[in-house]
Amino acid sequence: MRTIGAIIKAILYVVFFVVIQGLTSFIYLIATLISKLRAADFESVTSKSVQDMLIQSAIELWDKMPILMIGSGIFMLVLLWIIFKMRHKSFAKEIHLKAIGASNIVPLILVGIALQFVATLAVELIPYPEIWIIDHQQAMDEAVNLKNIAMTICSVVIYAGIVEEVIFRGLVYTRLKRGMPVVVAAILSSILFGLIHGSPIQVLATILMGLLLVWVFEKFNSIVPCIIVHMANNLTAIVIAWASPIIERNMWTIIIYTMVMSAITMIAGIWLCKKQKAH
Repeated sequence: MRTIGAIIKAILYVVFFVVIQGLTSFIYLIATLISKLRAADFESVTSKSVQDMLIQSAIELWDKMPILMIGSGIFMLVLLWIIFKMRHKSFAKEIHLKAIGASNIVPLILVGIALQFVATLAVELIPYPEIWIIDHQQAMDEAVNLKNIAMTICSVVIYAGIVEEVIFRGLVYTRLKRGMPVVVAAILSSILFGLIHGSPIQVLATILMGLLLVWVFEKFNSIVPCIIVHMANNLTAIVIAWASPIIERNMWTIIIYTMVMSAITMIAGIWLCKKQKAH
């Protein structure tokens, strides 16, 4: 029963995460459509014009997605804080929001950079089906909008780094491990984490990322280092997307990039393996 209860709680938190995001987008879509209908001449409105308005509203929704994600994330965190407050529980304690030493920040950033490098290398070297690669590239292009870099950083780095860690490491993983072995909880939480991401390649990469983040969580018994690693990983993805045309222009930039990133990966890996678990 304890295992079943842990699984149900974990799934409910994932559903909560997905529903709040979906509800935010749905409300914006309906509000935009209603606004267009009010602005239109009522007598000239036809089923075709309503369909066109709906399509236009959906396009505007997609353009506003980063700000909607940030808004839904803030609402999510506030709502969770209220729920735990009503249950007479500390939200910070429940999600393991604990401070870490400042000396750990730079090594954790290196871990995040190394994680993105390994993921990028895996995408390049593993012979995925071509349709997977196309889907992955489209998903990356949609997520990383270099034309609005500030909003991209806010949504991809800050929003994802904080909200996803609160949900998937702070709540989902910790609830699962109350009813099952840590290894099983790590695998299940990472699979759930992966499934909310788009293309098959992203799903696989995010599952592996989830496993590493669980390891980081267990090393520190806090989601703070997970947030740092997650943010560094996503910020590195944005930098790589921006720098790819420059890196690929000649062999020397590719060699230097590979050497630097390999060195960072080795240093981060050695540090993480030697890091003693917090008690």
